Amino acid sequence: CVEADGDWEAGQDVYVAVRPEEIDLHDPGSPGLADGCNVVTGRVTRIVPAESHFRVEIDGGVPVVAVVGRASFRDMALEAGRTVRASFPARAAHLIRRSGD
Repeated sequence: CVEADGDWEAGQDVYVAVRPEEIDLHDPGSPGLADGCNVVTGRVTRIVPAESHFRVEIDGGVPVVAVVGRASFRDMALEAGRTVRASFPARAAHLIRRSGD
């Protein structure tokens, strides 16, 4: 389920794009983060270090890429194989109409 800003009708066939810096990562049991729209639970599949952050790739049935600051990366003890929850606000979802798939 995806909630997004804009004039979209439920049930439309779309692609969803979210910039990696708009995605927040959480521990799976984080209080206040319910299953539902704009939340994906998955396993970390790849971590790419950069100068000031880490690029974290997640497989939750759909590919998710998040950018995480060094302090958050350390605090969450992120590593390949770890289960995390990724969330993003409705304003960050960019929907692209699918046609002819």
